[in-house]
Amino acid sequence: MWIGTFNGLNRFDGYKFKCYYSQQDNPKTLSQNTINVIFQDSKFNLWVGTDKGLNKYDEKTETFTQYYHLNDSGKVSIENNIRTIYEDANGLFWIGFYGGGVRVFHPSTGVFEEIPELLSQLNILGLSKVNSFLADSKGTYWIGTELGSLIAYTPTSKAIKQYLPSNTNHNTVSHRIISALIEDKNGNIWIGTWGNGLDMLDRKTNTFKHFRYSKGGSNTIASNTITSLLLDKKGVLWMGTF
Repeated sequence: MWIGTFNGLNRFDGYKFKCYYSQQDNPKTLSQNTINVIFQDSKFNLWVGTDKGLNKYDEKTETFTQYYHLNDSGKVSIENNIRTIYEDANGLFWIGFYGGGVRVFHPSTGVFEEIPELLSQLNILGLSKVNSFLADSKGTYWIGTELGSLIAYTPTSKAIKQYLPSNTNHNTVSHRIISALIEDKNGNIWIGTWGNGLDMLDRKTNTFKHFRYSKGGSNTIASNTITSLLLDKKGVLWMGTF
């Protein structure tokens, strides 16, 4: 079991813990100690996203290879705070940055590629801080951002749609900060927000439902601040809250 913390990466084998930390002068260690995302790819490689860079774990040597998004001068960019990792059918990683939008990472070359139309639109809308990412069953990529709410991006057509909260229109997301995303077996998109509960987009009717914490209520979510979403094998939705 791998556990990401604000102070390094922990591995628990059922009996004891082993901790991995960043060492400034050792490039075979973690690039940084704040762990935001742990991801296993289709080849069973372990990847770790931190506040500064991406890391690939070598199980044989128990060391890491560090990868960074570089700026135009070839130096490490300030935009290396990695929050989400998704692997597409071609083995490429769609990386969500907190402050750098979304870029495609090529594991074979270690290069982060920009998606011009998406990066440009995110920058225009001020949505470069990405919290969550979901590739749904219809080929749409959903991007949950900080303050800019929810973005739907279709790679094949390059179409981009933004969902924003509204005081007058309740048929939309309820909050600007989107913290978690997941799709259920019916194709519905569940949207966790940071402060205004849980939303559900019915893709068949294109309508939203909203679920919020109610003090003293017996049939309510535990908190309006959603940190994570999980669907189990029975289709039951579980929420992590704050």
